[in-house]
Amino acid sequence: MRERKVKTVLEKSDPIEEILFRIEAHRGGFHRSPDENFAVHFQQPSSVQAPAVSETPPLEKALSTLSRIPLFRHASRASLERILAASRLRSVTPGEILFRPGDPAALWILLRGEIHLYHPEHTLPFRPVRAPDFLGEIALLLDHKHSLEARVTEPSVLIRLDGKAFAETILKDPEITRAILRELARRVRDTNAALRLLSDRNTLTLEGAVDE
Repeated sequence: MRERKVKTVLEKSDPIEEILFRIEAHRGGFHRSPDENFAVHFQQPSSVQAPAVSETPPLEKALSTLSRIPLFRHASRASLERILAASRLRSVTPGEILFRPGDPAALWILLRGEIHLYHPEHTLPFRPVRAPDFLGEIALLLDHKHSLEARVTEPSVLIRLDGKAFAETILKDPEITRAILRELARRVRDTNAALRLLSDRNTLTLEGAVDE
């Protein structure tokens, strides 16, 4: 099948989410089709003076944001570019539910904003996720459905990797795979501690209600 090249022009003044939205609009999503080759080109804004050489181009800002996430801190540039190319963008507002228990697992990379995670048996959040960070990795690695609810607490921008994209990009990078294992161990420990704390809080709340 003949290769099709899609080109777009982005200005260096565009914020990260604008870059991703415009790429999304041209491609119908970040998912790369076998017969599609994607290229992004940059030009200076026509109405303003050319920025100094030291200014960071928007795509570099997007890659820099990913590299600040612990999971991708030691990933190569090529790996980060593949992750962006295989991702789906989502912009959400406060009050939205990103996923619920039983939803298909996916890795969510939080570029901007904050998400709170809730266990179905508790009314208090046990872990806030603040950008730049990620969530959903445990269910994805275990090939399970999501077991938690993720609620948006402020305007947020995320990119989403489903199981196939996760396997084709992240799990093929040894550095990222090792980082996942380290982060998974840390988060399991922190999650268990948070759930114990929530149980203690709920017990105290019930005791207080009885005393009243």
